[in-house]
Amino acid sequence: QHGKGHYRGEFAVNAHKDRHRKSLEAMQPVLAYIRDHLHKPIRMRDLAPLAGMSEKYFIHYFRQTLGISPGRYVHQLKMNRARELLYRDQFTIKQISEQIGYPDPYSFSKAFKKHYNVSPSRFV
Repeated sequence: QHGKGHYRGEFAVNAHKDRHRKSLEAMQPVLAYIRDHLHKPIRMRDLAPLAGMSEKYFIHYFRQTLGISPGRYVHQLKMNRARELLYRDQFTIKQISEQIGYPDPYSFSKAFKKHYNVSPSRFV
């Protein structure tokens, strides 16, 4: 129809970009909550209502939108924050573990070493 000049509509050139932008907008309250609560345990049952979704759908939606699971996203943010705090050289490992929501320095050190392949005490 378009070749004959009968089609009057428009092509959806940026439909994918608009859909992705809207998906990211829906995640903004969730991302803000995660950022503001890194010092606490973060559970899916706390995040899903912020996006107005069930837990199961939220996990799928989050993964589709950001390309990573919510749990992995939280873990990466915690490790990035720990790295920043270690670079500052102002806090003990115990203090850093508390600031990013680990129950004890041992759990934090184990997670940090698994993520960065070096212990926090030898990082800097």
